[in-house]
Amino acid sequence: FEAVVVTTGRVPLAGERPFVPDHKVYFADFDDENTSYFVCAMLNSAMVKEYIESHTIQIQVSNIFKHMSIPRFKAADARHTKIVDLCKKAHLAKNDASRAEILDEMNKLSEEVLTGKKATKG
Repeated sequence: FEAVVVTTGRVPLAGERPFVPDHKVYFADFDDENTSYFVCAMLNSAMVKEYIESHTIQIQVSNIFKHMSIPRFKAADARHTKIVDLCKKAHLAKNDASRAEILDEMNKLSEEVLTGKKATKG
């Protein structure tokens, strides 16, 4: 299970077009870019991924999302805005090593937001 933020892309002879997910892909439309990156980060956190993977089989995600709740994005919360910044950086990372480092930091901060506690090292 992986979550990503997609927007639009330039298609030759057709102009700017939205990316449309294939089957077996869930998608959500957001009016606010920062909210989309926040939700992406939360869905990619180890805690949420573990929950999703424990309730689904690899080839079928099912309708697990109706059974879980993640916090709403709050622009006034410094942790939320830091998570958004990290998620954007991860999307732009040029190599796996730098992406992994960013994702590790993002995961720890996401765990803090999800649990309300300071993440443990490990």
